[in-house]
Amino acid sequence: MGVIMWDQPTFDVSGLLELQRQANAMAAQWGAAASATQRRFTGADDAGAVDVVIDESGQPAKVRISPDWARIVGVRGLGAAIVAALQSASHQRLAAWAQAVTEEPAPSTSVPQPSASEPPAKPISAQSLHGLRDLFDLIDGAIDELEQLQTGLERSAAQTDTATNSNHTVRISTLAGAVTAIEFDEEWLRASTSERIAVAVEQALSVSVQRAADRQHDAASKTPSLARAQQLTASPETLLRQAGLIQ
Repeated sequence: MGVIMWDQPTFDVSGLLELQRQANAMAAQWGAAASATQRRFTGADDAGAVDVVIDESGQPAKVRISPDWARIVGVRGLGAAIVAALQSASHQRLAAWAQAVTEEPAPSTSVPQPSASEPPAKPISAQSLHGLRDLFDLIDGAIDELEQLQTGLERSAAQTDTATNSNHTVRISTLAGAVTAIEFDEEWLRASTSERIAVAVEQALSVSVQRAADRQHDAASKTPSLARAQQLTASPETLLRQAGLIQ
């Protein structure tokens, strides 16, 4: 295996130049995929009792319940209908991302290939090499933290978390960050309007999202290299810029 001389002022390797060209194309394609999810998605249950809107980050933003929900799904079926609507919205968001990431890049974002008459590309700069070195160091640190993270994830994945609204009339159950069940105080549910129920569900979902964010923040504080790697991989453009492959 060859040794990279990090301290050289330049590193004239055609393979890395090609990698730079591919990195620019990749950044454009993944950027388009990220943009495809930067909007709201609306999902509904099959019976049409519930609509749920998720925001640009993929979190629940709005719940709409039909005034005729009791006839459509009944008291025992409303929770499952809301979960189904949430899943529908999430699947639409995932499908939009998958479609964008697999599409061929537009001509304006494709990377031009040098012609035979063009002068040779400039060598890779020391700045790019240092960026790659820092990225490799980060990867080494993240690998060292993987076992600790895996233990925490296995523990979390096996535990069902619950959250409620302020009046404890709505209870949200989640497993591995996904909503698996929504339960109600049935006496309260029967006496409430659809608007009041929707507000209570939104509040309970908000509490659930915040609890998940708190757990993620706690885990990140224990695995700083992995947290930084997660930030970089969340934005392919940032990752490639960190590596010095694009400017």
